[in-house]
Amino acid sequence: MQIGKRWAPKQAKLVGKIILSNFLELSLDKFEKYIEAIEKSPLFFKLRANGIVKNVSEAKTFTAKTIKPDNVIANIVKSKKCFFIRYTREGFAKRYRVNPERLFALSKNCSDQKNYQIHLLLCKLRHITTRNEFTHHILNGIIALQKDFFAAGDYSELKPIMQKDLSDWISVSGKLRIDNGWISRIVKGKSIIIPSPAYTPKVCVSDTQSHHLHLVEDQFSVGMQVVGQ
Repeated sequence: MQIGKRWAPKQAKLVGKIILSNFLELSLDKFEKYIEAIEKSPLFFKLRANGIVKNVSEAKTFTAKTIKPDNVIANIVKSKKCFFIRYTREGFAKRYRVNPERLFALSKNCSDQKNYQIHLLLCKLRHITTRNEFTHHILNGIIALQKDFFAAGDYSELKPIMQKDLSDWISVSGKLRIDNGWISRIVKGKSIIIPSPAYTPKVCVSDTQSHHLHLVEDQFSVGMQVVGQ
């Protein structure tokens, strides 16, 4: 019985990139619901109960009673010596890891069909982990590239941020290489809450019409452009 379509290596790599690219572009609401649906599935419960899958993230989640726009992914918080990231929803901080020894032990007692279902679930968990890790690196890049603004609280210190700036920073910092197109998909329509000069939270929105950072004074917001070549 054929469980699923088998691709040639080059085709499989291309199909994988297309699937990941589309996944990175999901809205925050759809992404959150996607995670919730997976974690409610009986198969996920079984793998987690058997110690095969677990969330290993130590990232913080921002929980506040104030209502934030649906497109806000995180809050950049100032501590005494640095800035750190607090995500607005728990799912955005998740990173899953798989125990290969326990997975192998389970797979020996499962049918081909069940193993294929496990394979599909683990692929979905890898996509979630990849998106969240990419997002975390991008936000850390924004903090690093805007460190003068965050430190001084002076809007004149705001700098244009291009996809290549973030990609280069992430690569030089030794994390990984993120394709510019993937950065564009992740940040499209997304916002972060940043400290104002008085370190009162303000919303940082993405403006797809301009390559420059600007103030949106009537909304007490700062626009941050991170798309382009």
